[in-house]
Amino acid sequence: MKKLLKLFFVYLLLLVFGFLIGFGFARLNLPVKNPFALTGFLMMLLWFLPALFLTVFFHELGHLILGLLTGYEFVSFRVLNRLIKKENDKLVIKKFSLKGTLGQCLLLPTEKSLNQPFWYNFGGVLFNLIIFFSLIPLLFFVKSNLLFLPLLFTIVLNLLFAYINWAKTPGLTNDGNNYRELKRHPTSKASYYQLLRINHLLSNGDDLRDVEFTIAEDSLDLSKNIQVNYAMFLVLYYHLTFQMDKAKTLVDSIETNYPHKQSILGSMWLANKHFQDYYFEVAEKTEDKRLKLIFSDKNTDPGIALFHFYITYLNTGQYPTDLDELFQKNLKNSPNKGVIEPYLAFKSFLIDDVIKKQESIEQSI
Repeated sequence: MKKLLKLFFVYLLLLVFGFLIGFGFARLNLPVKNPFALTGFLMMLLWFLPALFLTVFFHELGHLILGLLTGYEFVSFRVLNRLIKKENDKLVIKKFSLKGTLGQCLLLPTEKSLNQPFWYNFGGVLFNLIIFFSLIPLLFFVKSNLLFLPLLFTIVLNLLFAYINWAKTPGLTNDGNNYRELKRHPTSKASYYQLLRINHLLSNGDDLRDVEFTIAEDSLDLSKNIQVNYAMFLVLYYHLTFQMDKAKTLVDSIETNYPHKQSILGSMWLANKHFQDYYFEVAEKTEDKRLKLIFSDKNTDPGIALFHFYITYLNTGQYPTDLDELFQKNLKNSPNKGVIEPYLAFKSFLIDDVIKKQESIEQSI
């Protein structure tokens, strides 16, 4: 019965999309055979971007408002690459992006919110649906094409966001999957709240090396998305406290148990594994195209930039000044001030490791 309902909903969704697109073609008098001629395409692109921004904004605003109403406290709010966060009791705006996400609203759980995860998770989808149903009537009254096209895009994108963020899709870390997982698995629920607290502490400037990880590693089910997310923070903690063997053991466990290796979360695991293979001198040449995509994130992520710095230094024997500067830039722009000092110490640790490996090679010649 559930499969039939899901199939019915998908067909209904396709029907709505088809109606909106067909209505849009008719309203704009676009030729059916070639609706995406250059001028039409440029016009669509011009209005698609602000519609996307508004859709992401409404989605994250839903998380924010419903979260605050159910007892959470504000930490940060991001739409595309613009982030607002609380810093020294003031709101500051930063430029920051995170691979695989168009926005993010991080809140701090309190005693009041501990048993109310639904509205914080569902808030984004709810606001997208509210915007979708509120704007549809306007399609029949707006006369200007300049207003009609962004309005149509905003309506379609809000419906699409609502579906994508709540659909039951294996391997996808979305709001619906998160809620269903933490509802069914107590360790996932505990991991979820712990992750929110860790993000608050790091944003507040608390040193990651001093953070207490209260969920035992051996209690984690590494086939579950939220618990793997928690495990990846634990891997970072092990790296920044120079416990490389523990980090390797945990990453190997994720490799063995996590079933969705092609997902974004799987890519996070792959980046750490690739780095550790070089550290433990077991790296092999790989044609995995995901690595190129992962390491393209070095322009924003200090961890990925540092991995790239280390591997390049190890392979070439030349100090990669450009990657060091990129690492420093990413670290400065990171909203998580609690990782700055640990990452700088970790860089020194890795530089020492490269020098030791180079000396070992020279002595063996």
